[in-house]
Amino acid sequence: AMASEALRGNREVVLAAVGREGAALQHATETLRSDRDIVMAAVACDGCALEYAGRTMRNDRDIVLIAVRSWANALQFASDSLRRCPDILLAAVDSSVQDEQTYLRYASEDAFRDPAFIQALIKRDSTSNSDSPSQHKFLRFAPEDVQRDPKVVDALEHHQQMLRTRRKRRRCW
Repeated sequence: AMASEALRGNREVVLAAVGREGAALQHATETLRSDRDIVMAAVACDGCALEYAGRTMRNDRDIVLIAVRSWANALQFASDSLRRCPDILLAAVDSSVQDEQTYLRYASEDAFRDPAFIQALIKRDSTSNSDSPSQHKFLRFAPEDVQRDPKVVDALEHHQQMLRTRRKRRRCW
């Protein structure tokens, strides 16, 4: 156990380990779990390593951004303040191939009160195929007043027009 503890606290050993397997961060000492270079290497390898990072690392914008770009669900391990940060949330949306309900449930409700954030979500959406703007998949996260915001309504209408144009083009091929 003595050698094991020594290895868990050896910066070079831990850095090499997390570079190959991000989740190896869980075996590092508390001090190394808060070492920015080590945590950065771990989340770059595997976003789920954010779970094992020290508290200050979970509040580091760059680290969280790398983690959610690797694995959208890493959002659940980010600090509260970063879970309401639009660029972090949009990075999760951009990186995910799964249903947004899976990872956006970890987002702060505050983010969905921002019409500009909802607009950005709608603009990024290339998978929604609903013909009804009111059925857009991201609207279920927003309060009613945001859903009725003129800029959000415009973004929805533009998105629907884009989908109709795309469907027409497919029929021509």
